[in-house]
Amino acid sequence: MGGYWKKLLGFESFEEEQASQQAAQASQQSVQPPAPARPPLPTQSPAPDQPPALHEPRHPNESWVRFRRPWPLAARLVLIAVVIFGLLGGAAFAAYSWVRSQIDPPGSPGREVLVAIPQGASTNDIARILADEDVVANALVTRFAWRGDGPYQAGDYQFNRNMSLSEAEAVLAAGPLVLPGKSVTLPEGLW
Repeated sequence: MGGYWKKLLGFESFEEEQASQQAAQASQQSVQPPAPARPPLPTQSPAPDQPPALHEPRHPNESWVRFRRPWPLAARLVLIAVVIFGLLGGAAFAAYSWVRSQIDPPGSPGREVLVAIPQGASTNDIARILADEDVVANALVTRFAWRGDGPYQAGDYQFNRNMSLSEAEAVLAAGPLVLPGKSVTLPEGLW
């Protein structure tokens, strides 16, 4: 196993690492001649119309790199909290806007439609029927909004398409229509 992998996996102790570094330095010094001195930087700047040569360093020390100072922990935590609360606030606003548009849809009510509510229909059934006929926007929101209301009478009701939930509930509370042409016959003796 190579020295790099030993160091990476932590197999070498600190003393072994120091000894190997000293031996490597001693072998490099004995084998290699000293590095030539760097040529001095040019004192004259190039002509204004000539770009500097690509091999010329911008700074006297080529190995110098400036890293940006990291943000303090408190600033990072504040930034994370602001982002999280911003996302949660945006999601809450979007959910509120969607529910609001389901309770009171934009635009005016549409054309009239006659809806028959069957005998024994629960509030959930009525909400589904009205959503199928496009009277209300969403059956689930209607069920939650009308929770605990009712019971409503069976019969024929005159609704408009695209009604708000409060308008549709007012029509249901008023009772079914009495359609012309239907007569009721009471047998004698029941009075």
